[in-house]
Amino acid sequence: MIVRKKCGFVMTSNRRLDFHDLAKLIVIFTLIPAWEPTSRVNGLPPTFSIASLRQLADKVGSRLHQVTKLVSGHDEIKKGFSDLYVKIDEMDPAEAVKQYGEKLSQAIKKKIVALERLVETAEETAASHPWKNDINITYHNAKETDGGTHGFFDPIDFHRDPRFLNEPINLDASTVHVPTNVFSRSVVVQNGVDWSKKLDASFRYNFEENPTVRGQHFCSSTGFERIYPGIRWPFSKDPEKPEMYDCRLARWYIQAASSPKDLVILLDISGSMTGLRRETAKRTVMAIMDTLNEDDFFNVLTFKNDTYFLDPCLNNTLLPATKAHKKHLSRLMQHLDTEDFANYTVALPVAFNLLARNDTARTSGCNKAIMIVSDNAPEAFEDICRLYNPDRSVRFFAYVIGREVTEYEGMTELACNNRGFVAHITTIADVRDYVEEYYQVLGRPMVLHKNHTNIWTTAHSHPRDVLGPLITVAQPVFNRSAEAGAKGSLIGVVSLDIPVEDIRKTMAPHKWGVGSYVFGINHNGRVIFHPHWKTLQKGKVSAPIQNEVDLSELEQEVATSSFNITQEHELRKKMIDLDNGTHQMRVLRQMDGGKRAYERNYQYFFSRIAGTPFSIGLAIPSTESGISGSIDKLHGARRPRAADAVSLNSTDWTIHPNWYYCETTMAHFPNLTVVLENLLSSNGLSAEDTHDLSCDKDLMESLMFDAQATRTLGDYWISTKDKHRDLYELYGITTSFVSTRAGLTRWKEVGDSTPSRDLVSSVTAAYSTDVAYPDDIANQTFLPVLETKHYFRKHSRAVEEGWYQRTVGGDLEALVTVIQDEPESANLTSDFLMVTTPVYVAKEEQKDISSLSAAVAGLIMSSQSLLDSVRQTAEESCKGLPNCVSCHSPHVNCYLLDESAFVVVDSRYPENSGKFFGVLQSEVMLSLVDSNIFKRYELRDYQAMCQPVPPTKTSSSASLLASWLTSAFGSLHLLTRTLMSLSVTLLAVVFAVDDEYYHFEPKVDINGTMEAMAKKLPPPYSCDAQYALFHSSWVASELIAEVECTANNCTKNIAVVKVPHTNLILVALDNLKSCLCNGAVVDIKPTEIIFTTEEKCNRFMAFPHRRKPTECYSYFKEEDYSECGRPWVPYQSTSATPRLRATLSYGMVAALIPLTMF
Repeated sequence: MIVRKKCGFVMTSNRRLDFHDLAKLIVIFTLIPAWEPTSRVNGLPPTFSIASLRQLADKVGSRLHQVTKLVSGHDEIKKGFSDLYVKIDEMDPAEAVKQYGEKLSQAIKKKIVALERLVETAEETAASHPWKNDINITYHNAKETDGGTHGFFDPIDFHRDPRFLNEPINLDASTVHVPTNVFSRSVVVQNGVDWSKKLDASFRYNFEENPTVRGQHFCSSTGFERIYPGIRWPFSKDPEKPEMYDCRLARWYIQAASSPKDLVILLDISGSMTGLRRETAKRTVMAIMDTLNEDDFFNVLTFKNDTYFLDPCLNNTLLPATKAHKKHLSRLMQHLDTEDFANYTVALPVAFNLLARNDTARTSGCNKAIMIVSDNAPEAFEDICRLYNPDRSVRFFAYVIGREVTEYEGMTELACNNRGFVAHITTIADVRDYVEEYYQVLGRPMVLHKNHTNIWTTAHSHPRDVLGPLITVAQPVFNRSAEAGAKGSLIGVVSLDIPVEDIRKTMAPHKWGVGSYVFGINHNGRVIFHPHWKTLQKGKVSAPIQNEVDLSELEQEVATSSFNITQEHELRKKMIDLDNGTHQMRVLRQMDGGKRAYERNYQYFFSRIAGTPFSIGLAIPSTESGISGSIDKLHGARRPRAADAVSLNSTDWTIHPNWYYCETTMAHFPNLTVVLENLLSSNGLSAEDTHDLSCDKDLMESLMFDAQATRTLGDYWISTKDKHRDLYELYGITTSFVSTRAGLTRWKEVGDSTPSRDLVSSVTAAYSTDVAYPDDIANQTFLPVLETKHYFRKHSRAVEEGWYQRTVGGDLEALVTVIQDEPESANLTSDFLMVTTPVYVAKEEQKDISSLSAAVAGLIMSSQSLLDSVRQTAEESCKGLPNCVSCHSPHVNCYLLDESAFVVVDSRYPENSGKFFGVLQSEVMLSLVDSNIFKRYELRDYQAMCQPVPPTKTSSSASLLASWLTSAFGSLHLLTRTLMSLSVTLLAVVFAVDDEYYHFEPKVDINGTMEAMAKKLPPPYSCDAQYALFHSSWVASELIAEVECTANNCTKNIAVVKVPHTNLILVALDNLKSCLCNGAVVDIKPTEIIFTTEEKCNRFMAFPHRRKPTECYSYFKEEDYSECGRPWVPYQSTSATPRLRATLSYGMVAALIPLTMF
């Protein structure tokens, strides 16, 4: 029976038609609109010859398979591995991950010892240092490493070191960074720099004893930071772009300065809080939120005659201090109106009750404080405090706003009686200095308990990055002097950086085969590293687009809705709660930059790193029944020899850029090839050598084994081209290549034209023998570092490349991929195709069984050549068939689609190669989905960047007046914006923090702003996006059907045939210009999700599972808080005068801001 569906197929089977069927067809054909003359065959609509199309598909598939095996040297590679006596050992992933956790724990214990050494040195040295009021010293200033124009600083030299991303560093001394708003020659800074220089000896000792202790810091409570190894700080002399980093606002400093906290922020919006007071108050609240980390909880309440939660959706609860929550509340503050009077008798009980909630899961369970931002309080409200805070466990921090306010006794008494302090903020310029003091007050109990708690950050990057993404462990440094007494004085914080790459390196991601990967999370489920964590290239390293990414956002299970934010993620919960374990899950695995989706079964193995809040995981593809307990590891039966390294030179080659073969990676140390050749100059690779050179013995042996197994390919590829020159010309073959599981990629240009040849720049790197390189590095001759843009130098990750995983992951003999144009990396465009085939090998005793993937071999060919072959083969397949309609017919358009519905070949429009089929033929694509040829997956991207939509132009006559007014007021607006930009630039040092922190106000760049206004293209912003991806696992062989096209109310004939041996599907359809099939929208481009108010509320109220920090210091009975009520002065010495003058200057300029806001 024939069924007609809107936007769908009218499908016919292969059975014979009976009389009733014929009658129905006659009725259907009478309803079809008249066909164009060019579409007729003997006056009838075109009828595809299924026999011709089937023959075409068979020939295309078979020829691609045979040509790829021949040209790539598939059999030669397989023979090369077999001749070397392949051995396949079994590995236990569960036991391995447990051992990784133990190994990392032991390594981190050594780093903690180094950290404690720094703390002890700092505390002893500071306590014994005699204060000098007339001090005048020179030191290594990171911003003026040449000594400065006035000779105030000591010059220092730098040398590049591959262990620090080849950045210039100095291993003999640290350098000192002083924030822009701190006077670098003040008595306070000079005294601190003077005593802390003795830390250099401890820095050097730590590094010499343990070379993995690479990034060491001391941040003083007075603002300067001592950094080892010494680095040069990029200092901008542009007044519009001042350098704004302050280590006291780094997350590791704030976390180490106090225990976790619950804060309720009370913002006064009564009638007196207008103009500059209102703006200063909002900035104060945002500055407070900036100091919160993921273990803290907070909420913002506004009060006047009554008290309101800033977001009514988030009432009566404390919120985890995530980026999303802080950004959301910050936006809401921009639309506050001030009126009525400030009613403290209502506001204070609400705040106390919120902190007293028994929902322990939504609290830090540690410090509690109320932050009041107001212009005054009429009294201390002792009756309310005695009722709700009898033990003074809740501290009060009061920020009095307004230059005109001169008396605030009530606010002072309220703060002093409740173990807090009061600060008078006269201008916006004062905000940061006063706000950053509160967490040092919260840290007094920890100081008085003399407990040096280790704190751990999530993954972040230091503003002066020489190590890449890292986690930081830090401890507070206490004042041991007698003057400090019971006041609990904090000198500063010391920290050690642990590159995330060191953790990945320990887990040996190269060992676990195609499709496997390693990852890590912290106690809150936040990712610290994961291959699907999106990054942007910043200089030599990749930095995450978003700092806060949850594991549940990257590991999306197919069986459950990933959009249900209240549903518990089982893998995430297990990794947070358990020391060790496993989990199995069917997930959507995305490849090729998120353009392809595949359902895969994965087995997860995880272990906790003892002594830290982190857990590590290993994900391995599995079958429906999971992994039986072990997986296979392929390696050679003999040791590598020197000749193995020499054999690499028979072809162009590269290795995985991020695997640690020896000491460092190819990406960070391109001359690793020199090390490899020297490493193998003796017969074999001894255990002593690998220890001295920090090499991975197994990985090196596997690499050299693969090099030996593929040593004959250079000669094979040349001889094969000589024997089959006509074949190479017919298919436009330009390159033969192979990529192995040890990360080796070999290739040779075999075509007359070389579209993928190297493009070499003249960038070089300088090295010096003065640097304390390891022996294997120091003794080498360093050549210029060549930045190449060959396709296989850009795509050299072997088993981690999408085309490698797709080739091995399916039952295919030839996988065809369109090489997309990548202007920044390759001069291969969509005019070229890559065809790959897997190479399997077996154990020596099972040579008749193909059991394990050893490599992927392939070729690069011209897409035009494949198109010509399709047309020629279609014409040949029609010979002897009367009225044959196939892909060569003028009124037929044929597409070869890959498994993700991307066009490989378009018989009529070759320029469509690489495009998504749904954009070209949307209703046909929907019909392919309806008939289960393709499956549609709905996905969400929680790391998306959305582009604001530019405003549209109007041309109506009614808009002329509006245009004139816009022009006039635009000029005024431009003037005021310029003044505001200059003002905020001067004030930027007050609010800015390093890149690891959240910015709630956009950075002001006058030139950038003008350019953006001219183009009307604001910068992208973080968002959640939704999109669809498609995948075909179609097992049938053919289908003939009709598609109803709603755009023109017509019908289009189509035929679909599976191309054997490959990932291709042949789709043929009549090419009627009067019957377009694009009445629907089918695209894979992500679009921003616009949440409803209810959805937003549910998302903000969601509370994923977490594990609280175990140590808390919130109370010390003998704490001396007698000076808490006095306004805090940043530096109580004559040396503060220059800084105070600067503050007044900033404050004067800040007064312009209210004028430029309207």
